[in-house]
Amino acid sequence: MLEKMVTKVESSFLLHGPDDPLMCYPQVFELHNENIPFSIAHISTSANDLSSQSDNLKPLWNYGPETCFKFLHFCSPVSVNTTYDQLVNVRFSWWKKLSYNSSDFTLSNMDETSEVLSGRRIQYQFPWGLETVETICNMGDKHLKSLHDQTQLNFKYNGGKKDVFPCQIQCEMTLEMATSLFLNDAYVEKGTGDDKVKHVLHLNPVLAPFQVGLCRDGNMKEEINEVTTYIAGLLRAQGHQILDICDYKNNLNWQMERFDEMGVPLTIIVNDSTIETGTVKIRNRDTRIKETLAIGDLTVYVTKHVTHQPLG
Repeated sequence: MLEKMVTKVESSFLLHGPDDPLMCYPQVFELHNENIPFSIAHISTSANDLSSQSDNLKPLWNYGPETCFKFLHFCSPVSVNTTYDQLVNVRFSWWKKLSYNSSDFTLSNMDETSEVLSGRRIQYQFPWGLETVETICNMGDKHLKSLHDQTQLNFKYNGGKKDVFPCQIQCEMTLEMATSLFLNDAYVEKGTGDDKVKHVLHLNPVLAPFQVGLCRDGNMKEEINEVTTYIAGLLRAQGHQILDICDYKNNLNWQMERFDEMGVPLTIIVNDSTIETGTVKIRNRDTRIKETLAIGDLTVYVTKHVTHQPLG
């Protein structure tokens, strides 16, 4: 997920570890030839502080450590306010783009403190109320100055007439909160008209564990198996996650409903007609529309519909 948080690959450094990512600033600053702007994307795990969570979230957080994602961006004091506003918009758009119900997100202001010059909260409307899912803060240069005083290392860049400290913008979120949000957001119950309830998980294709499910339907089982195996290999070679359960016991509708419950965005139906014509049916989970495609056109179609498009 973190690689989808970072909108520009250049000048972004991905780090793992338990330490404060700000402590890595001297090494990255030197690696970047003491130039700005640049960013540090950091992943760490830590014990969960349940006291900071609402009562509704505590049962979800009570199973182990949490995984924290931090994104630190360093820029000039001249551009920090503009960059901060841009980053708030990019992060807010990121959440909305990956969600099914984008209207459930709101932005709110954080109180100014000695640690934060200005900050925004991205909040999501859970069934029990609003929860903060990410914070974006303009930290100014205070933290870098404090670290400079501790280490006596050079943290300043050449700002033209004199050397100055960069300003720091920090985004922070946790994997556990994001997972809870996207599962809650994607889950929908739909009536089928016969007093039954259909469960659908409308996960964004880039978040779904499997992008494509393969359904077998027909009497020419040996030929269908060969074609299905070929299609699975074709799509896996493009980096797509394929779910092929080789199910002949259950009817086609049951297979498709099962994939809907698992959040699989696209279903490819291989049947007797496929053997005769070289075409398959491909079904969209959200629209339930089926299209007929030649097997040779599948890779382009699937890639177009499930590939993440970075923001910014």
